[in-house]
Amino acid sequence: MDSATPFFNSFNHAAMSLPDLIATVTAGIDGLWFPSETDAPWTLLPNAPEPTDGAALRAWLGQPASAPVESLAIADFLAQVERRCRGYGAEGKAIAQRHRDLIAMLRDRCDTLTVWRVGTVTLDVVIIGTLETGDRVALGTQSVET
Repeated sequence: MDSATPFFNSFNHAAMSLPDLIATVTAGIDGLWFPSETDAPWTLLPNAPEPTDGAALRAWLGQPASAPVESLAIADFLAQVERRCRGYGAEGKAIAQRHRDLIAMLRDRCDTLTVWRVGTVTLDVVIIGTLETGDRVALGTQSVET
C-alpha cells in the first residue's frame, strides 16, 4: 500500500468485533514505521494487560522492574511523530498522516486508548485500546532515544 493512502478513512465507523479490529489494524500498520533514531515497525502485541498497571506493562514487555513507565497523551504522541517526520518531505508527511489515521481509527472504535513509553534509551512504545466488551488490542514498536 502506498504510504500516502489514507487506509483507515475507507472504513465505516460502526462497532467492530475484536477479530475484525485486529484484521483492520494489521492491514493498516503494514509497512508503517515509528520514526526514531532507529525506525522500527509497528506490530500487534498479544495478551495486553490492563492499561493502568505499570508493573504488568513492564513484565509483559520483558522490561526490568526498575524501567520507567510513562503514559503519553494522544496529542503529545502525535506531536512527537510530527516532529520526528519534519524534514523528510512528502514521505515524512505521509508517515505522520498514517499515524494520525491509525489513532483516529482506534479512538473511534475503542472506549479507551492509551499510549505508553516503557524503558530507557531503547523504549517500548505501546498503544493499548480497550473495547466496550473489555477486550484489548495492543500495538507496539521501539524508539531509540539517546
